[in-house]
Amino acid sequence: MIIRGEANPAPLHPILFFIVLMLLSVSWRIASGQEQEPFETIEAGVYYTGQTSSTEFAEFWEPEFGMTGLLMTPFYAGKIYLGGRYTAFHPRDGSLPEFTDIYLHLGWGYAFSPGGKLRWFTSVNVGNDAFIFEMGNLYSKYESELGGGVVSEVSVPIISGMRGSLRAGYHRIFTARRINMVLLSLGVSYTGDTPGWLEGFLP
Repeated sequence: MIIRGEANPAPLHPILFFIVLMLLSVSWRIASGQEQEPFETIEAGVYYTGQTSSTEFAEFWEPEFGMTGLLMTPFYAGKIYLGGRYTAFHPRDGSLPEFTDIYLHLGWGYAFSPGGKLRWFTSVNVGNDAFIFEMGNLYSKYESELGGGVVSEVSVPIISGMRGSLRAGYHRIFTARRINMVLLSLGVSYTGDTPGWLEGFLP
């Protein structure tokens, strides 16, 4: 694997903490009879994403540009979503190749309302990090690794159906030497009713 990471990976304390917190919240919601209708709405979001690494990885590459896209829908207690994140990395040393990371993932989270129109949404996700290295001479090298993380988002309504969001997250790539990323995103999302033709394909 070309990408380097830390020799002694830190435990998954942040991920495990959020998983336990959300499971407790969902259990309470189900027990109190506050389940919601699944797939009733679809929320689509797009976000500019910056990131940094707390590991050795940051000594060799720096992120240049990142974008995240999400499609999210209610699912009984909580929300499920399909997401994709694109990040371009530039080497700090000319002897290393440029590469892009495309992270396709599935996630589940839970929304809280601290007060007023503010919404706090926290989720966990798991997926695949696909690395495409530009090796020169029109040749690219492709590698794939398991990834996962947690995201916490605060959003406020802008206009009808649309919200502005600030997202912070922690992402781990399970290479032989683990890579840990801290993510910060800013973007908008729009929520509408699920189209009738799509509901026919959903369980």
